[in-house]
Amino acid sequence: FEALCNALVRRTVFVTGAVDMEGCPEADRGEVAFIGRSNVGKSSLVNMLTNRKSLAFTSKTPGKTQQFNYFAVNDKPELARQIRYGDDVPGEKDRDSFYIVDLPGFGFAKVTQQLRQQWSDFMDEYLQERETLQAVFHLIDA
Repeated sequence: FEALCNALVRRTVFVTGAVDMEGCPEADRGEVAFIGRSNVGKSSLVNMLTNRKSLAFTSKTPGKTQQFNYFAVNDKPELARQIRYGDDVPGEKDRDSFYIVDLPGFGFAKVTQQLRQQWSDFMDEYLQERETLQAVFHLIDA
């Protein structure tokens, strides 16, 4: 499995955390999203698929992911420097580049009802209107 992931996922970088549609990155490539209850393992799965131990923050405390976290996969090699320092970095993203989106969980997160409603509204809008969304993986405990 690790060899397959390493062949398919060559570079991964955190791009942004969005709390509304305006905060999402430009819709210039396909996206896959991971949804599910709090502490079901969405962030851990992102780390496993990208073969990075701490790309997506994980915690034993439910509700730590509180925004839509975008990770660019197979983007241009120096994208991290461009994001972090604002440098103009030459190059293009690979033809097979895409975003992995780690969504906040519901259920066990100890957040206000208002924040839970904001997440729900944003998720509804995202799932219905994001044209580049190619797949949604709904993780469940079994």
